[in-house]
Amino acid sequence: MSGSVAKKNTAENEAQDVGGVAGKRLVAYLDRIERLEEEKKGLADDIKDIYAEAKGVGFDVKTVRKLVRL
Repeated sequence: MSGSVAKKNTAENEAQDVGGVAGKRLVAYLDRIERLEEEKKGLADDIKDIYAEAKGVGFDVKTVRKLVRL
């Protein structure tokens, strides 16, 4: 069993033991946050790839980053 799954199972069991509905709600929030963090990492990787692609065709990445911030 992976660490994430073990943590999740433990969190679910503790949530049911401690707060019932409130505990389940907390687990739902944690699941949503974890999913969004994974998506955020994926997006960051995609952005990194685009900067590398721009650099590969000759653009100055520092300048591109400044333009994105505008």
